[in-house]
Amino acid sequence: MLNARRRVHGSFAAACSYVVLTVIGGCESTGASQGISVESAVGNRHTASAKSGNSSADGYPAGEPPQQVAGLTGRRVDPVATVSGVSIARSRLVDLLIEGRGLVALEQLIVLEAARQRARSLGMIVSKADTQREYDASLETLLADNVTQATGELKRQAGEAMLDDLLRRRGVARSEYMVVMERNAYLRKLAQKGVSYTPEQVRAEFEQNYGEKVEVRHIQIKSPTTLDEVLAERRKGIEFSELAVRFSANRASAERLGLLPTFGKTDPNVPELLRQTAFAMSAGDESEPLFVDGWYHILRLERRIEPSETDFASIRDEVEQALRRKLVDARMRSLTAELFRDAEIEIADPMLRAAFLARHESDPAIDAGNVR
Repeated sequence: MLNARRRVHGSFAAACSYVVLTVIGGCESTGASQGISVESAVGNRHTASAKSGNSSADGYPAGEPPQQVAGLTGRRVDPVATVSGVSIARSRLVDLLIEGRGLVALEQLIVLEAARQRARSLGMIVSKADTQREYDASLETLLADNVTQATGELKRQAGEAMLDDLLRRRGVARSEYMVVMERNAYLRKLAQKGVSYTPEQVRAEFEQNYGEKVEVRHIQIKSPTTLDEVLAERRKGIEFSELAVRFSANRASAERLGLLPTFGKTDPNVPELLRQTAFAMSAGDESEPLFVDGWYHILRLERRIEPSETDFASIRDEVEQALRRKLVDARMRSLTAELFRDAEIEIADPMLRAAFLARHESDPAIDAGNVR
């Protein structure tokens, strides 16, 4: 059996980004299913079928003649469909699915199982109700980003429709999405343990949320060639928002015509250079390309938002709750990387194993010599 048994170290941010739709197992001691190759899975199904007494020695129904299989002449397989009498092998479909989203789904399951084991070791219980709360919160986030006048059950139906559309456009099944919700329920329960903050942090959170803000459109670009193309198109008079949709690597903002969430002068979620540039601009101004962390960024300031006159004392509790949520979310992100880093991972399927190593080849802790 081909294995990738090792401790994995390094950043997991690329596979586990925290957005509304974050779509990212088991170990022998947990009783969870072990990974097996496509070939082994097919063979096991055939063996089980033969033992039932209703099949021939090779695992196919007794008395049934061998089937012609597209691309596998003379080889018996478990068909998933037939076209004019020619079978399409189940293994062929499974291979395509694994190659398409298999690694993303596997990494989601790895983090879920690692979080489940950590929670169990701490005596924590995560219920179906906890998972449901994560799901409900994700709908609320979607609704907050999309103006709707619906209320009550109609509002929930609107949220469900938005989620269905989002999953469809991104090619994600509901079952995979619910794995993310369960994973988040475990991560949140773990992250809430030990979160603390100071009065100074609460005050800073108030200033960030109620102080002056800016609304900015944004185009994020990786290559100089694409940057030159964007600048040339802009000189031709093509709208900034259209260029954001067409070229920006930040698909979350691109789907909103380049609009970023509003931010303040000290918002830690926005790189300092982008904050400084945005607050130095006037409405309608566009920045020169800014190079930050390997990416080119172009900003367009839409408007400045004056600071609120809200009294800090009157909403301190609300601000404190918002700060706590933010700290918990940050801990969930770091905990995801920590769990993935410390997990004992064995990948038995050769296709997934190769994809895993390819994705993490830049991680210095991945040593081909440890793979057998």
